[in-house]
Amino acid sequence: MFLFYVIVKVNTARSGKYVAQVNSVWKSGASFFAHVTRLQQSKINDFYMMREFTKTSTTCSIKVKDIVATLNLQHNCHDGKCTIEKTKVTRVERQETDVEEHRQMANLSVIEIDTEDIVTAMAKGHLKWKSHCQKTMPRKKKRVGKKMVDMSSDEEWGSSGEIN
Repeated sequence: MFLFYVIVKVNTARSGKYVAQVNSVWKSGASFFAHVTRLQQSKINDFYMMREFTKTSTTCSIKVKDIVATLNLQHNCHDGKCTIEKTKVTRVERQETDVEEHRQMANLSVIEIDTEDIVTAMAKGHLKWKSHCQKTMPRKKKRVGKKMVDMSSDEEWGSSGEIN
């Protein structure tokens, strides 16, 4: 079962939008309708740094034309302590969504990241990866010409994290 989340525009005097989970869709005459459960905006998750939404007990039927955008809400595997298991690949058609709609509904500030910050993060990540590999991988030697090279040495990996 796939869960679909949407932004619904409210057609009232005070006008606004809300996030909802689509429970069902049906056609009546020439119009399409959706039965939805309203979601309430919650805190920003400390681990994922993403806005959380919780289900409310409020459900209603809406006209499908009042759906502004579809959303990609993620399950919280960290708090749920989900295990990673091999599963079969399921292909689902991509649905176009507006990134700006996501940002507005999540009410998150977006910080611009400059090139220098990206390079610094990549270098730190590579050093961490290198450290992990050197601890967990068996020491391998490979013949390069007439010379045996230790493939897990700093000469091969570079002491600064650069690959030589």
